[in-house]
Amino acid sequence: MAANVFKTNHANSDNLSRHDILNWINGCLESDFTKIEDLCSGAAYCQFMDMLFPGSISLKKIKFQTSLEHEYIQNYKILQAAFNKMEVEKAIPVGKLVKGRFQDNLEFVQWFKPFFDANYESKPYNALAARGGVGFSHVPSLSRRSPKKDTPRVKCLPKYKPRYGLEALKAENSELKTQCELQNKMLQQIEAVCGLYNSGAEWDAQATILRIMDLFLTKRNAGNEQKQNNSLGISSDDSNNYNLVEN
Repeated sequence: MAANVFKTNHANSDNLSRHDILNWINGCLESDFTKIEDLCSGAAYCQFMDMLFPGSISLKKIKFQTSLEHEYIQNYKILQAAFNKMEVEKAIPVGKLVKGRFQDNLEFVQWFKPFFDANYESKPYNALAARGGVGFSHVPSLSRRSPKKDTPRVKCLPKYKPRYGLEALKAENSELKTQCELQNKMLQQIEAVCGLYNSGAEWDAQATILRIMDLFLTKRNAGNEQKQNNSLGISSDDSNNYNLVEN
């Protein structure tokens, strides 16, 4: 399944210029996009999904050479189906993208770039052959274009490493679960200490405070030991050191 990337994780992509983005896309897909608006057909994203997750999408169904809005929409439907298949948590703003406006398409590609970086494995991929040798369509422009300049193409490599990869998130989640279990055990034992006096036992303030402080200290030591166990690959089931209070 895909590693999901959310807005808070890709500030670096916001700093990329439109030329950086286009150069990256053209280097990966062997294409000749000249404007961010040219991405509005959705075809480029469909091919990126084929590159990242082979078999997640059928490029034979993609309309690469089209200027028709309803065919753009069809491309995005296929793309969204691929997202769902790979459990990508992203709703595509199709209605905005197909209009070919610069800002809408820029925002989407700024999300997609770090998503690509988080999932790209640098496997060999012949983009031109994968789409049958056809090119991509471009948004018609009313203004006269200046002669096309040759720009150096970059290799299809991530610009940066995502802050949190899938394995890092799993490790963090495991550590949080362990901490939660330790906190719950400690609270239960503090509740048991306090319950002694609710049952009519003679209350000793100093002894109670020392007992609770001892629980905190033992909990902290157990937490440190669990971190060491995790680093050595020892699970909580293999360790008998999680009892915060001696019976």
